[in-house]
Formats: sequence, structure tokens, C-alpha cells
Amino acid sequence: MSVPTSCPACAAAWTVPDSLSADSIVCPSCGVTTSPAKRAATEQDRFYCEWEDPKLGMFAGYWTAWWRALFHPDDFFARLPRTTGLRPPTTFALMTAAQIYAPAAFVGIVVGTAFCALGTDEALSSWGFLILGSVAAIGLLLAPLSIAGLWVLTLVYHAGARLVGGSGRISDSYRVLAYSWGAFTLKLIPTVGPLLSLAAHVSQGLHGFKHLHRISMFRALLVIAIPAVALFALLTAAIVCAILLLMQNPVVLDR
Repeated sequence: MSVPTSCPACAAAWTVPDSLSADSIVCPSCGVTTSPAKRAATEQDRFYCEWEDPKLGMFAGYWTAWWRALFHPDDFFARLPRTTGLRPPTTFALMTAAQIYAPAAFVGIVVGTAFCALGTDEALSSWGFLILGSVAAIGLLLAPLSIAGLWVLTLVYHAGARLVGGSGRISDSYRVLAYSWGAFTLKLIPTVGPLLSLAAHVSQGLHGFKHLHRISMFRALLVIAIPAVALFALLTAAIVCAILLLMQNPVVLDR
């Protein structure tokens, strides 16, 4: 029987035979000596995430983890487990996406139903069915689109983390982004919600990349800034190209 363990220095994960779990083992990745048995005993106290604790249940686990990630991001990501797989962060991100979509879906269902029930002509009823169909289609596509978007962002930010000297794995970048998605629920606050959610998301990303990639806060800031600057540069270049094309080929309106 094998015992899962991980290196305290580089976070590399592997398994060792149960008969050797009490012995000192040399990490095959970085060469640091560790004891799997002692490591397992200390990891349970050192690494902890409420969402990944089955004793708390789904709702208590989600909101407790959401609260700690929002108001204590440094402690949350410092203690975030590294070896529990991708399922917990994925379900956390999907829970967040569902909450953000729920109010819009509710309004769409109410308006669509009202158009269908109270419509005095065929056109109004058609609009009602179109709204209800759109709500259903977005609901069905919410999970795959959310996961796909999360992985695209992971690839972009992980490349930035490696560029500035980060040593984490791509799964670590995925965990940072998935758990920092919880900040987007603040968008539901009227007026200031989008600004608050963006600030909280950036704060969580900074602390997450700092701890899971073992880099300084300044380098974590570069990880967040590089994709934003690159996107701004691409949009600026596209706008300039469009303007130049219009200047070379002006549109003449027929009178």
C-alpha cells in the first residue's frame, strides 16, 4: 500500500510504500530530505481549506472559504492545500458562476413568462419564448464556458508566473484563479459592486501567486499586470490599424 506525500520545499507530490512512510525520504525533485509520516501529520494542521473539508458541508464550506479568501487572503492562500486535485477549486468556481448568473436568470424567467402569458399578439409572445430559451441555453452552457474560460486564464497567468520566476505548477495557478473567482460575487452589489469585485480579485490573485508560486509580492504584481498590459497593447494596436485603414480608404456615402 502506498502513502501520498509531498515535499515541504518544492511541493512536489509522489507516493512511497507504506513500509517506508516512517523513514526519511529524499525528494526526487529537489533533493530535500523529508519524512512522509511526520509530513502527513503536520500537513493536516498547516494546510486547510474550508471548502475542501467534507465535515462542513457545501454551503458552510463555501461561505466560510469565501469569507476568509476575501478578508484574509494572505492566510487563505498560505494554507491552501496543494495536493487535493482540481475538483474542489473547479466546483468552487462553478458555485460562484451560478450565484452570479442566478439573479439575471430569475429576471429573465419572470420577464419571459410575463411576455408569454400577457402578450396580446404573436410578436410579444415570441419575444417571451426567445427570452426563456436564452436563459435556458446560457444555463446549460454556464458550466463548460466557465471551466473553459478558467483554463484560458490559467494558461495566460501561469505563463506570466513562470516568466517572472515562479516555481508553481499549472495546477497551482488554476487553484489561485478558481478560488479568487469568489470575489466576483461582489458584482451583485449595486453601483460599486464591479469595482469592489475587481479590487478583491486582484488582491486574492496577488496573495495566491505569491504563496503558490513562491515569489515576492512585486513579482506577483507583475503576473497580474503582464496580461492586462498585453491586452491593452493589442486593443490599442487594433484601433490604430483600423483608423489607418479608414484614412487610406475613406468611406464615401452615396447621396
